Amino acid sequence: SVFFINNTIDKNEIINAKKKWNEEKIYNFRKKLNIPNNAFIFLFCGRLRRIPGTLLDQGIYAFNELLKIKNNCYFFIIGSGEALNDFKNIVSELKIEKNVIFLGEEYSEDKLAPYFLASNAFLYPGYIGLSLVHALWYGLPVITHDNMLKHAPEFTVLKNNYNSIKYKELDKTDLVRKLIELVSNKSQLKLMNKNAIISVSENWTFNKMIKNYDNAISKILLR
Repeated sequence: SVFFINNTIDKNEIINAKKKWNEEKIYNFRKKLNIPNNAFIFLFCGRLRRIPGTLLDQGIYAFNELLKIKNNCYFFIIGSGEALNDFKNIVSELKIEKNVIFLGEEYSEDKLAPYFLASNAFLYPGYIGLSLVHALWYGLPVITHDNMLKHAPEFTVLKNNYNSIKYKELDKTDLVRKLIELVSNKSQLKLMNKNAIISVSENWTFNKMIKNYDNAISKILLR
């Protein structure tokens, strides 16, 4: 038999952090960062590693193409790692430092919360795992490639055009097109924000994970 535990994160820290922020506070937070209130913000939060690759370089190049059409967009990058300078160099070469903001490492949920709440979508092109669950609990649709064999098991929670945008793996043109579509379609985004939270609150809670584990052990012991 095969049992699914559905690995997840503790939602309580996220829920408590979210309670401390309302629309006015988020508006002031954006203002403090010199981000226009009507700007579209993409967020990346994770380790900037080379193996398995985050493919953040693809995300930055695609974002640069988006900026040529929709210049009121920003990309927050939270995290550190061996690939950090590679990505910073790409941003510098493209001369988009004003729109791609490296925020360094951060692990405190209280400090992460305003960045998640001020953002519109979670752009993580490469190998993704629990980071996607983190994003969905904040109501952020996840943008990543469509090859499930090159993602962690948590990838199974993502449904295309429901709580995520999946682009064809290694197809930069497809990624650019889908970023433009998302930024242009506010009604779809609003629906996906809602779906993001629904999708994790059903089967990806800590309690559900414990129940799945207990269920697996019980069935094994009954044999």
